This record gives sequence, C-alpha cells and structure tokens, in this order.
Amino acid sequence: INIGGAVGGTTPLASLTTNGTTTINGNVTTTGTQTYNNNLSFNNPDPQITAGELNLNGTVSGTGNLVVQPETTTSAIELGGNNQSAGLNLTEAELQLIDGFDSVTIGRSGDTGTINIAGVVDLTENNFDLNLRGGPLTFNNGIALRDNGTLTLNTGSITSPALTDRDIAINNGTLVLDVSGDVGELLSPLVTDVSQLDVENVSGNLFLENFQNLDLVKANITGNLAITNNGNITDSGTINVGESSTFTTTANDATITLDQLFAIGLISLNTTGSNANVTVTNATAIDLATSNVGGNLNVTATTGTITDSGLVTVGGNGNFTTDEND
Repeated sequence: INIGGAVGGTTPLASLTTNGTTTINGNVTTTGTQTYNNNLSFNNPDPQITAGELNLNGTVSGTGNLVVQPETTTSAIELGGNNQSAGLNLTEAELQLIDGFDSVTIGRSGDTGTINIAGVVDLTENNFDLNLRGGPLTFNNGIALRDNGTLTLNTGSITSPALTDRDIAINNGTLVLDVSGDVGELLSPLVTDVSQLDVENVSGNLFLENFQNLDLVKANITGNLAITNNGNITDSGTINVGESSTFTTTANDATITLDQLFAIGLISLNTTGSNANVTVTNATAIDLATSNVGGNLNVTATTGTITDSGLVTVGGNGNFTTDEND
C-alpha cells in the first residue's frame, strides 16, 4: 500500500486499518483507531500520527522526529500497559517496533490529559531519544533508554508512587525537565539513574534520588530542591532555586562541587567519608541549614553574608569566604 500524501489532513478519518506493508508520504489523522497490521514506513521526515488509539503489529520506520499524539487535548496516554485502558495506549512491544527516527515525541505540549507509565518500558535496544508531553505524569513503572540517550518530560506534575527500582534509567544519559508543578515528593522522590539533569523549568518543588555521578546542566526551580545521589554532584550551568536546597551524596567519599549556585533559601549539604569534600559558591547570601560533611567544606558567598540556622558538622577543614566588601 503506497499513499502519496497526508491522510485525514483536511477532514480527519474516523479510523484507518491497513493489512499490508504500508508507505505514507504525509501525516495521518483519525478521530478513532489507527491499526497497522504490517510494517509502516514514512517517506516524509518528521511524520505525525494523530489518533484516538494506535495499534502497531509491524515496524514503524522513518527519519527525524516521529510525533504520536492523541486526537483530543484532554485524552489520557498510557505507556507500557496492556492496551486496555481508555485513551491513547502504546505497549512496550509496540514502542520497541519504532525504528530509524532520531527522536519520538508522545503527546502534545499544553495538553491536560494524564500520562501513566503503567508497565516496564525498556527501550535500551532502540536508538531514539524520547519526549513525553501532556498533563500530570505518573511513574507506576520505569522507562529505560539506550546509553547516552535523552528523555525530555514536558508535562504537568510528576509523581512516583510505586516502589519501582528506577523510574528512569539511562546510562550516561540526560533527563530534561520542563514541568508545570512538582516533581516527586519528599518521601517519594523521582528515582533516576542518569548522568545529566537539565531543568528547563520546574514551577514547584523537585525531589530526586539518582544513582550515577550527576552533573546539573542548569536549573530553574520555583520551589524547593532536594537531590540525593549515589555519586558525585557537580554543575556546569547556573542552578536557580527559589526556596531551600538540599544536596546529599550517599556513596562513600562522593563529593559535591557547585560553583554556579543561585539559591535563595536555606542550603543543606551532606556527604559521607573523610574525602567527601564539598565546595559551594552561591551568588547570594548563604544560610546553612543542618549539614553533615565528612570531608572538607568550602563555602563562598559572592554577595551577602554566610550564616547558619542549624548545626553544621565538618569532618575536615571548614573554609568560609564572603567576596563582597563589608
């Protein structure tokens, strides 16, 4: 089956089912279900599938960025489930059939429908980056991408209520957050295994537990920030935090080095081990909350004073510097 242009571009089809190998040179739009019972390929770069539901029984190939989005802006999205819930559903097996694209975007910016990671989504053998867009996102299970991959979450609040091993696992990979609301909770943080965290925006609190050496590419967080990491914590861009900040390393002798911090509220610093040194430079005054540093502690306030509001315990040497006169 060869279709030389868009399908349902002016007036969406009610549904579409193909049984043979299908090639399309355009976007496909239906109000109901699209079912492809054999391989599907797109000749046009950056194709878009808009559907009430999508069933894939063969590979989906093409180039650029594949967009799969629900027909309505309020429709729910489920990934990794059993294809039985209402809304747009993609099982793990269906997602693993996607091939050749640089990235895959599921959902649409500004949509309000919920996104549920209902079951395991293992995409470590796929070569694309993944973007999720829509309303509130719940990790009832985990997503894993290929080494050096990138997962971008452009959603509403993100919760992690399930006791999964990892919500997100990307060896040497990057998590990008652009979230309207909170990410994780104090007692139920988002559990990740990534090497880079790029926070475009979080208009709430961010609670994260991570399991690789973590570089903070940049961060813009309206509320509180709490990161617990089983490895070193560093920054390579400005880290803006509107309220309190807590940085904790749990691995023995893991260090914290943050020289581009712009934190307004209390700062808590915690490490384990005699070589677990901490070096922090903040662009404003520093008020240290209760902290426990196993190694040396070096704190610099570029402007303003350095004070404490809790007990600060330092296993090694403590150095405190204010760069502003008076």
